[in-house]
Amino acid sequence: MIAAGLGMMTRLTPSSGYLGVLIPLFVISAGLGLAAAPATTAIMTDTAVDTHGVAAGVNDAAREIGAAVGIAVAGTVLAAGYHSAIAPALPRLPEPARTPVSHSLAATTELAHQAGPRAQPLLDLARTGFLDGMHHTTLVLAAISLVAAAALAFGAAGRPRKVDRQD
Repeated sequence: MIAAGLGMMTRLTPSSGYLGVLIPLFVISAGLGLAAAPATTAIMTDTAVDTHGVAAGVNDAAREIGAAVGIAVAGTVLAAGYHSAIAPALPRLPEPARTPVSHSLAATTELAHQAGPRAQPLLDLARTGFLDGMHHTTLVLAAISLVAAAALAFGAAGRPRKVDRQD
């Protein structure tokens, strides 16, 4: 489900609107919700009661590390996609505008509002570049999700074994 929602994100356009973003995010969220609880249950079920604290800590650490790595990958791919789209326009801009425009859509939007209607082509290019970067990002994240799901489906242990519990 996560990969499907990420795949839906690749279809977004500047005119998609709120609902166009909301539906894929709902699918991604549902996939995360359906995966998180069973993963935690699997970890906790397969450990003895006296090691539940350690198991919960490992579970939390793995999620946090995974989130940090995912954010780093997504940010890198998004920034590279945006920069490659905006780079051809940079030499035509005044020197003080090049750095902010090359770094973010928000800075480009602010600059375009200050410059007025003559900056609309630059703003359109920046928006398209951001979407291109986002599309590449969501494809990379979808591929990572599919690989992880396949690894889990084929590499995970079968039914949980009974652990000697001290209740």
